[in-house]
Amino acid sequence: MKQLKPHHTLTDWDWSDTAQRSLDTNIYVSEPSSLSCESTAGAWQTVLFLCKYEGTLCIPNGRLITYLRHHHPNLPFQYILFRNQHPLGETGFANTYLVYFQKDMVEFTRYVDGGAVWSQNTPFTKAVEAWERFRLTWFSGTNGDGAPALVIVLEKELAGEWIQIPPTIYDLADGWKDSELNRIGGMATTWIGHPDWWDDTEIWKKA
Repeated sequence: MKQLKPHHTLTDWDWSDTAQRSLDTNIYVSEPSSLSCESTAGAWQTVLFLCKYEGTLCIPNGRLITYLRHHHPNLPFQYILFRNQHPLGETGFANTYLVYFQKDMVEFTRYVDGGAVWSQNTPFTKAVEAWERFRLTWFSGTNGDGAPALVIVLEKELAGEWIQIPPTIYDLADGWKDSELNRIGGMATTWIGHPDWWDDTEIWKKA
């Protein structure tokens, strides 16, 4: 069931820093704009955003589809967050799952009380200055041995087809599966003159 209605606005999200984000009317996938995040100082800065649309506040099993693009040639520093435990009106990644797109790999991490307690990664080369469409799916299921686990599947669209970025990721802890708050969002760490972009983001909840 699709939860985030299609429109271009910044008001559907809680922001850690409103100065670093804007709607870019020059670089986008769909008119009239895309979401752009960029440092406003001569230093690395991080901006985090969590969806506050009512239907997205508790999605323990779901899917996020989005276009991503970055400018810095070596440091993408783009993230997707899910099962985030920060309450409405706040942001952060003290307790959350985080998918971290780096230059040559994707890292999957669970943070508890601000520290990484579980992590897996897989090789992947992210394009520079090009839109790429990703589909992230997560749900409580079982691993290859039949043990209960959180299942995470990351895919990239190629020529109109979804191709998995292997392998399937399993976390036996299945963090926050029964929580009444499981939010979704993104994060970017950027340098001035090197923005990151998001566009056509879809949030789905497993019925």
